[in-house]
Amino acid sequence: MNKSRKRIVFVTYAGVLPFYLSPMIVYYDVDEILVRFSEIKMISSLYAALIVCFLSGMQWQKIIEANIKGFFFFSPIIPLLLVSTHALKVNGNYSSFILVVSLFLSLSIDLILIKKKSDKWFKKLRINATILASISFFI
Repeated sequence: MNKSRKRIVFVTYAGVLPFYLSPMIVYYDVDEILVRFSEIKMISSLYAALIVCFLSGMQWQKIIEANIKGFFFFSPIIPLLLVSTHALKVNGNYSSFILVVSLFLSLSIDLILIKKKSDKWFKKLRINATILASISFFI
């Protein structure tokens, strides 16, 4: 594995760690005066929405570079951005559900629509990272 690939793998898995911030705080029973669980949950949701928006931007770049034309190929990206940011305004498990669906929708865009632009190792990395991030919402 070359240095560039190692860095990408490291940064990707390091980027999954913040998804587990709120479950770790609940597990370790941190004093409520120092940290409020609802605020940490909101920060985790914001982080997930930012990740989905970042992935959407990367996908948009790949679609433009591949010169894929037509509204059909651009249509999933814009709702993905809107759904991920809307999740921040909705409380409870519904917000988590929206964010998990957004993560998997983003993964499906990578695997289906722009499959020729990504290497196999990167696709496997994206699948693993998406599953790990999604599990954090159900803990």
